[in-house]
Amino acid sequence: MGLFDKVGKLFGGGRIDEKAIQSKLAGMGVDVKYLSVIAFHEDHKVAVVGRVSSEADRSVLIDAARQFDGVQTVEDRIQIESPAPDTAPEPETAPEPASAPETTPAADSEAAAETKDSADAASGTVHTVQPGDTLSAIAKQYYGDASQYMKIFEANQPPLEDPNKIFPGQELKIPPKD
Repeated sequence: MGLFDKVGKLFGGGRIDEKAIQSKLAGMGVDVKYLSVIAFHEDHKVAVVGRVSSEADRSVLIDAARQFDGVQTVEDRIQIESPAPDTAPEPETAPEPASAPETTPAADSEAAAETKDSADAASGTVHTVQPGDTLSAIAKQYYGDASQYMKIFEANQPPLEDPNKIFPGQELKIPPKD
């Protein structure tokens, strides 16, 4: 190792070995899917991408990535998936009403449409952030106007702290269109 290599490592200028980091993370015994490590050498940063089943697994991977030579910053792009249930819950059977009032099919469909519209207005929509999504793009998708991104940001505080920082896997409430 030459003098410049030693000085570079001392000041965080060492070359980041993506393959070594990915190999080490994959061998840690954490159940991670789609693991990938991307190095940004000029910024001394790595991005860790993948899917895990718990916050603890995510923390283990991020903390381990921070320990490598040349890495000053770790960008967390890990999604936490909720585990699939082992068995489906038993459906509850509701007691049947003694007698239902007579209605026409048209009245039934109008009542169902009104109920659906009022439920949508009350609960809004939930959007799961995908890689490459921005609040502006999401606002364009739901409202047809990218400048409405602050409406989504404000509806999701907390946990959002910065409209420029959303991550794949986050679930965002989309308020109803005015």
